[in-house]
Order: sequence, then structure tokens, then C-alpha cells
Amino acid sequence: MKIQTIIILVGSILIGGSVFAKPPEEICDPLKELTNGLYGLCVAFCGNHPSGDLGTLELSKPQLSLLQAYNRIRGDDDPTMPCFKGCPCFTTDEAELVATHSDFLQCHNFLDEETGEQDQEIEVLGDIDANGHAQTKANVSAALSFPEPEVALAACQWVYLNDVSSIYIGKEWTGNYLDTEDRRKYEDCQDVIYHIFEQYQLPCESEPECLRRIATESPNIEDLFVEMDGHLVNDPLETCVNKNQIARVDWYWGDGSFESFNVTAGGFVDPFPNSHIYEDHGFYAVFIYAYDNDGIMISFTTRLLILLG
Repeated sequence: MKIQTIIILVGSILIGGSVFAKPPEEICDPLKELTNGLYGLCVAFCGNHPSGDLGTLELSKPQLSLLQAYNRIRGDDDPTMPCFKGCPCFTTDEAELVATHSDFLQCHNFLDEETGEQDQEIEVLGDIDANGHAQTKANVSAALSFPEPEVALAACQWVYLNDVSSIYIGKEWTGNYLDTEDRRKYEDCQDVIYHIFEQYQLPCESEPECLRRIATESPNIEDLFVEMDGHLVNDPLETCVNKNQIARVDWYWGDGSFESFNVTAGGFVDPFPNSHIYEDHGFYAVFIYAYDNDGIMISFTTRLLILLG
């Protein structure tokens, strides 16, 4: 009698658990009114998603394909995959694409032990065309920063741009590292990048003093007015004697407008903050490039702006 009671009780728990678990159609229901195709991909992914919400590296190939397709068509205002708490920007396939690209440029793995700030990135930079654009550009990155006391920002990015006008894929996410779920997303992005570092034995720099790049914040948009802030991470000559500093920063606003900021007498380039007024509402790609003293491009950043009326 005791054994039967235990079996019945366990069976009741299992049945009860399945009753209270949300079906994928209910989880994905809010996506019905959003970008076309997201709902179907969500149902397919969440219906076969393993219990425990495994990270990106532990998903099966079909699941990775569904997640990659979802991220590819997801708009800037669309949510990440509802039933997945892993990296919201890129999959292992996308990180691998950057690491194995014929125009692979560099990777870095920085940790500031004093501040706790972190930055991991794998980057591609192809040949420059007649307009000064890199014909192929890509990067996967994860970063942790502390802009204010008791504020910890976790972020990731996935950008792939081929021949400038033909193929663009770009996803970015910023979360609160102090939130358990956001921390899990960020650490999953880190795990993917570390996995690619190790798998392909990438020659990654680990000294942040020699990092030269553009870092931008999310743009502020008010009707046709756009303002973008950020900063340049520039290598000091006293610690990076074999590298040139950033000497020029060019802005392409995506509507034919162009601005260039050159090094001043004090040795600084001041492109931020910067703003622009568009003539029409629409979809614009903003490119910001940094060059050294020899005119060689050493960093870039891309943000897609959707200007609302």
C-alpha cells in the first residue's frame, strides 16, 4: 500500500507539472502582432526547447538554426526569443563565421582588474572600396561596464556587413548585470566567444592599454533628429609605442551626409557627441570609422536607425 501511494503521488506531481507548464503557443502569443515570421519560429523553438534552458553551446543544430533565423529577422523593437535565456545577440555559428573569415582582423580579451570592466571581441575588416567603406565587416562582442556606482551594464553585439549595401545583419543588447537573468545572457555570450577563442586558437590581445576602437551608446531619436554619444579608446603613446593613435574619425549618416573629425593641436579627436537632422523618415545605416596617422582604418562601428514619425 505504501509503494502504491508513493507511485500515485509521484504520478500526480508529474501530471500536475505538465498541466501548469505553458505551451509554446501561449509563450509566443505576444509575437503574433510583431514582425512576420517570429511567432512561427518561436513556437518551433520553444516546443522542442530542453528543460533547464541550456546555454547556446548546448543547443542542438536544429535549435541553433531556429534561434539564428529568429535573431536574423527580429527588429530592433522586437523581444529576444521568449523561452531562451542564453546569448541574445549571436549563436556559435555566427561567432565561428567571424573567427574563420578570410578577412579576420583581430580578437581581444580584456579585463580591468581594478574596475572589473570586461571586453571580449572577434573582428573582421575586409578590403576598403573607393568610398572608404570596408567591403566586409563583422564582429561578435560581449562587454561589461560600470558607468555609475551600483550600475553594471552587460552588453553583446553581432554585426555582419557584406559589400555595404547588399547584406547587413546587426543585433545588439544591453542588460542589467545585477539581474540574474541578464547576467546569464551575458555570461552565455562570453562562453561562446571563449569557446571560439579556444577552438580556433585565436591570437587575442589581452592588454587594454593598446586597444584602439570606437564605442557608441544607443542613439537618442526624436522625430527626424538623432543624437549619438560615445567615446574613443585610444592607445597612449607611452604604453603603445609601436602603434599610432586615432588621427581621424569619419561619420556617414546613411543619407549622403558626411562629417570628418581630425586630431587637434592637443592630440585629441572629438567626434562625440554628434547629431544629425534627416529630411525624411526611413531606415538609415550610420557608419563611423576611425583611421590612424597613415590613413589606415583601425576601427568602425555601425548602428541601424529606424526613424519614427
